[in-house]
Amino acid sequence: MKNIFFSILFTFISLVALSQSLTIEFENIRNDQGFLIVTVYPSEDIWLDDIEELEHVFPKEHIVDGKMSVTIDEMKSGIYGVAMMDDEDGDGEMKYNFIGMPREGYGFSRNYKVRLSKPDFDDCVLEFKNDTTIKIHIQYM
Repeated sequence: MKNIFFSILFTFISLVALSQSLTIEFENIRNDQGFLIVTVYPSEDIWLDDIEELEHVFPKEHIVDGKMSVTIDEMKSGIYGVAMMDDEDGDGEMKYNFIGMPREGYGFSRNYKVRLSKPDFDDCVLEFKNDTTIKIHIQYM
């Protein structure tokens, strides 16, 4: 009986450890068309690679004064970098102008401001231990 109790207890503790959440508060959303696509990268090796399994797609709902919050549940503790795009036309792809500048909004954890090149993982890294809330100010060109 004692073993069953401890098995249940450890199972419960394991489930609680996986139930951490990352809440992202977006600012500067310019319209309610399309989706916000958030990609949470667990390592520098794959930073900014197009990996659909890491994407979280959120309809643009409940926007108030250009702001909206989303939550990603069941996050494990670790180091992450977050990149997002405002997919205004809903096709799942970033649109670029003739000189290669994004035509749709984008943002990164730690609110890295893009200058002439994409950020490095270290520019956007966040340490995730417990339920965490971050803000991302969406940039438009």
